[in-house]
Amino acid sequence: MAQRFITFETVSEPIDPDMEQLATKPLFAQIVDGLRRKGSEIAAPPSEYDSYGWYADFQVGTSNLTCMMQRSDSWLLIVSSNRSLMDRLKGRHYDSELNDLAGLISAVVKEEFGVSAQTFNSEEEFRKR
Repeated sequence: MAQRFITFETVSEPIDPDMEQLATKPLFAQIVDGLRRKGSEIAAPPSEYDSYGWYADFQVGTSNLTCMMQRSDSWLLIVSSNRSLMDRLKGRHYDSELNDLAGLISAVVKEEFGVSAQTFNSEEEFRKR
């Protein structure tokens, strides 16, 4: 699956694991609002992702991308392309669209929180950090 992993930190104190999802919601909403102001088309508004995160769908060009945010060791956003079977058979990964949205997310994080975000182009690269 084609994905981008984006991490950043906004607090220096630990967050109670039982409160992580509640802590994630307002930050993710702020990021989504920042993306909307920058012209991103939101295909599905923020929704709860299982019991540990939030996600929203974005239309980027002709592709539909999902961005999910959760608390890991730092804030983690995972941007994924929602590829159809035909996309997979044709080898479409939507790398350009993933890069565009990941770059925009990094810019919004910088503007909204005043911190830099780090982007990883694969899960393997993210896990090696």
